[in-house]
Amino acid sequence: ALIVVVSDLLPPPETTETDLSALIGAHLARLRALLGGLRARRHDVVVLQVLDPEELDLPFEGTYQFEDLEPTVGERGRLLCDPADVRALYRQEMQRFLDEVRRGFQENDIEHRLALTAEPPEQTLLSLLQGPLRGRLRR
Repeated sequence: ALIVVVSDLLPPPETTETDLSALIGAHLARLRALLGGLRARRHDVVVLQVLDPEELDLPFEGTYQFEDLEPTVGERGRLLCDPADVRALYRQEMQRFLDEVRRGFQENDIEHRLALTAEPPEQTLLSLLQGPLRGRLRR
């Protein structure tokens, strides 16, 4: 069977972990174990990681208030800052996250695609089906 997972792959908000690296590492390990189990059962697994281009680049200028759309119960999840002050570190951490996602899925023979919200979804699906996945689907 072909199993397609569509997600931003970001850790869920309901956690008590305060170390971001540990949180992301544990979250990705759980995902790899779950999806790797599906591969072990001979399923084809495709992960479409959906992100907005602004989540990759943090292109904003001036002072912004960022609000968590998935706040933990009791948390306000707001940050007031000038994105220029944190942009370089943010991009570095986002790239590290994406690299870890790709590496982990490659190790488990799971097809991973970054699907940007600025691109039409049918374009993403078509490129996936015409690309590397085409020869892998079991009949």
